Amino acid sequence: MTTANHNTNRKNNTAVPEPNSKMAAAADAHQGVRLGRVVRREGERVVVHSGEDELTVAVAASVEDALVDACLAERRYVVVVERPTPTLVGALQSRSEGRGEDSARASLCAQQSVTLRAGKAAIVLHADGTIELTGTQIRLSGQENVDLQGGSVTLP
Repeated sequence: MTTANHNTNRKNNTAVPEPNSKMAAAADAHQGVRLGRVVRREGERVVVHSGEDELTVAVAASVEDALVDACLAERRYVVVVERPTPTLVGALQSRSEGRGEDSARASLCAQQSVTLRAGKAAIVLHADGTIELTGTQIRLSGQENVDLQGGSVTLP
């Protein structure tokens, strides 16, 4: 049995295809985006195998080193944007490691803002430290104390 063009999905033991030239060409046709796998580090850059190509690419500042290491160790797919210079911008993910109910902590990061929205309610966190809390009714409760602190706190 040859596995040169497939990986095995650990969960259900099914074959997962390697990126091939057709996949790479299809991704390339969509705004210079390619899928591949990190095969090694070269200083601040990484080498990504995509289809039949090996690309030496920069790593976007927003991509954590730990993510690159995990992609290398686990042979996970990464996303490379080719323009203006080839850059690894993220990883494809099919499960939520460390993000479920059993997780001790979860983190979501963005350079400008993060919005959590449900119906008419929203929480927006801005990079400048501003937090917007919007809703038809807003309730704060605590079993012990609810402390409000700030340069100016206005209550109706």
